[in-house]
Amino acid sequence: MSSAPSEAIEQLFLDHGVSSEGFKRPHIDEIWEVAVREAEQKFGRTLTAPTSSELQYVELVVLWADTFFEMMESVYYSSYYRTAQGKQLDRLLALMGYERLPERQATGEVTFTAAGSNGAPERVDIPAGTRITTSLTNTEERKIFETTEPAVIPEGATEVTQVPVRGVDPLLTSLDLSDTQTGEETNVATAALDSLFDSVQGVRSVSNPLPTGGSGTRADDSSYDFVTGRDEESDADFRRRYESAQALGGSATLDSIEAAIRNAGDGSIVEAVRVDETLEITSDGSGGYTGRQIEPIVALKNDTPANRQAVGQAIFDSRAAGIESVGPVSVQAERSDGTTHNQAEGFRLTTDVEIYVEASILTTDTFPEDGVERIKQNVIEIVGGYLADGSRVSGEYGEIGPDVYYSQIVGAIMDNDVEGVLDVDGSSVSDAIKIGTADPPTGTSNVSISETEIALTRPNSITINTSSGSPQ
Repeated sequence: MSSAPSEAIEQLFLDHGVSSEGFKRPHIDEIWEVAVREAEQKFGRTLTAPTSSELQYVELVVLWADTFFEMMESVYYSSYYRTAQGKQLDRLLALMGYERLPERQATGEVTFTAAGSNGAPERVDIPAGTRITTSLTNTEERKIFETTEPAVIPEGATEVTQVPVRGVDPLLTSLDLSDTQTGEETNVATAALDSLFDSVQGVRSVSNPLPTGGSGTRADDSSYDFVTGRDEESDADFRRRYESAQALGGSATLDSIEAAIRNAGDGSIVEAVRVDETLEITSDGSGGYTGRQIEPIVALKNDTPANRQAVGQAIFDSRAAGIESVGPVSVQAERSDGTTHNQAEGFRLTTDVEIYVEASILTTDTFPEDGVERIKQNVIEIVGGYLADGSRVSGEYGEIGPDVYYSQIVGAIMDNDVEGVLDVDGSSVSDAIKIGTADPPTGTSNVSISETEIALTRPNSITINTSSGSPQ
């Protein structure tokens, strides 16, 4: 490149970058035109039929400028928590006193069975750290757990029960564990842990009589409450938790109650929440009255007794005295003095409604390799649901209750920033794009979602068929 850039290059940088309207990034076609003019100035002629060296020069200028603006745009947006990602988001919210919830391994308990048919011929010691696994299959890797306490099978006994285990932490082991072996994947079903990774003399077999990461009641009526395995908090969940926490300073307002519920437990158990209120006091005609009450509507990531209890406690801790919380799920909360409150806290759990989308579109040569994935993401961000990386996002119109509008789905597919989408591949839009709650979808109308339901979709529920077309 010449030491003195052309006026076109200078103007490109003057017209783009940080502005009063945010960051303006030039389109690749605009950069190409500027690069051609820069090359014409350098070579002293009009490039109607450029040589290979001249074309290479133009491509280098385009690559350099486009990469520069891409990096500057990334730096610009990393300054805002709504657009920052990864470690930069961690650093920004750390200034506000918030930390990303780390990956956590599930806990559970197992039973070791002695090798002897008539019981252990001698005492069998099982050291803490003994590793057990699920079976290796063609489709799933082994999930590896370790005992957290030493255990003993006494002489003559056939087994030792309720030995506590925990999923192996990838940061504390020399094993090379993948994402499919840690975090949320360590919540395994009953009897899934069936293999000894570390052999123990005198032990024939091992099994988990209860699912890991769950809670409930054993056969002997004793209760258990294991730690639920979870993945590292995604950027979307981290932002949402931060935003909802900003309302916690309120005093028994709807926003502050919603924030308290969303941050119930360790802050990772609630997917979505809305609190409805009824202020008018109405007689039921038989001496009873309703009113002055709230109905929290809650979406739990995992519906367990422990998580229900945490939600009920959050409601009790945040609602005003004299205001009743109602709903088909009821929980007895604990007062600050440790006693149980005599009035149960009620709330309602949501129901997920899976939305299926199928579209056939015509594309041009400029349609990118990841165009289908980008269109799917546009649809997911409109409806709400799970992105390709597994993180969950709220729909454009909220989380609980809003309908799914057919026109918005069409817009997400056709009127988006994905280049090369030419037209629908069919006689009409309604012929080419279908939505519904069953697979395959057949509808072209809005999908009604009740006030206690959540619409969601995911990449596997969206089918985008592409065919090559040409502009008319």
